[in-house]
Parts: sequence; C-alpha cells; structure tokens
Amino acid sequence: MLINKINDETEVFLYPGVFRRGIYVRIDPVIGVDNVRLRERLLASDAKRWGNEGGRVCHVYLGLLDSWGTINLKTEDELDKAVGAIIRTTVDIGLPRMRDFDTLDKVKALLRDPWSPALKRPKVAVLFEKEKLAVLQDH
Repeated sequence: MLINKINDETEVFLYPGVFRRGIYVRIDPVIGVDNVRLRERLLASDAKRWGNEGGRVCHVYLGLLDSWGTINLKTEDELDKAVGAIIRTTVDIGLPRMRDFDTLDKVKALLRDPWSPALKRPKVAVLFEKEKLAVLQDH
C-alpha cells in the first residue's frame, strides 16, 4: 500500500489490488482517504473495534474514476500501458477527488450525508458513517 500525506490531518492511500485470476493478472486499485484525527478518536474510543478500519473516511476503485474499470494483463508487454493508466488516473483524477475530503469539516459533511448532491461524482464508498460521525461529534 502506498500512503501519501497531503496535509497534517489527511493521508491518501493507494492499494494496488493485484491478483492472479486464471491466465490473467488483474489490477483493480483502490484509492481512499484516512483522517488522522478521526483515527485517533476511533482508536481512543475502541481500539479493538477500529484497529483495522483506522481513520478511513472513504475509498473508491480507481478505475471507476476513469474509463478503464479494471485491468486484466495477459503479457508483461501490457504492464507499461497499465501502469501509465494508473499513474495518470491517480494524478489527474484520484488525488484531486480525495482532496475533497482533506479537512475534518469536509469529513464531517461527507459522514453526515455521503449521498449529498453537493458532493462531486462519482460517489465514494463510506463505511460506518454514523458511528464515525458520532465519535467526531462527541468532541
């Protein structure tokens, strides 16, 4: 997993999602946001429950942000093109999209209403939004 800190409270992660499927190597990377304050509060409230979830705010399959979806490689020759597509999508679309959630106020807005029309498309996956918002509201 690659983690890039974009400010004092926000980390963007990129999980490669690479696995073998029959004769193909499938690449289906996930990009998402972790919030440091959210992580601290969740772990303080119940470290056992939130240990693996950490401060994850949201995530999305990178291919859904662009037109390529998932990548299935049959030969090594296809690898450079695939890596280029992933890098381009990460830089041009993924990172700017994840910056939409780079402050605690933006995180709270997302957790309050992940389906808000005010949020840009495509939607991101948000897990346990009510529980996370409750922990943030307590402070």
